[in-house]
Amino acid sequence: MNNLKGHPRIKDDGTYEIILETVLRELFEELSIEFKRKRNKIGINKDNIDHFLTLNEKNFLQCHVDSKQNSNDRLRLIGLFFVRINEKKFIFTLKNKKENQVFMNLFSQLEKQTKILKRLFSFCFRHGNG
Repeated sequence: MNNLKGHPRIKDDGTYEIILETVLRELFEELSIEFKRKRNKIGINKDNIDHFLTLNEKNFLQCHVDSKQNSNDRLRLIGLFFVRINEKKFIFTLKNKKENQVFMNLFSQLEKQTKILKRLFSFCFRHGNG
């Protein structure tokens, strides 16, 4: 079955994936994640991710956005999963850099804005929004 990218799939038992299952499937289709431990690296996958990261569905935000610029139709659903990590212990690599050029540009911009983002997150957590 050809699902739209990021949409829940129907499982073998006839039910749809829950949000966390869809997020993890999409995550590991797009990213390679490694955990750095002293002298070696451990590959993270959907079966062992819960040993390294605390994934809480309460930290998933979703909203409707326009399917096309200025359409005002709010047909596209996007979501963000917030996970606190120690960035010195994890290595994230895009699997398909050509397909993910938009994300690479975004990551590049985010790297430039790291100090601002850290201040924003710090402010949000200090004021009970995180």
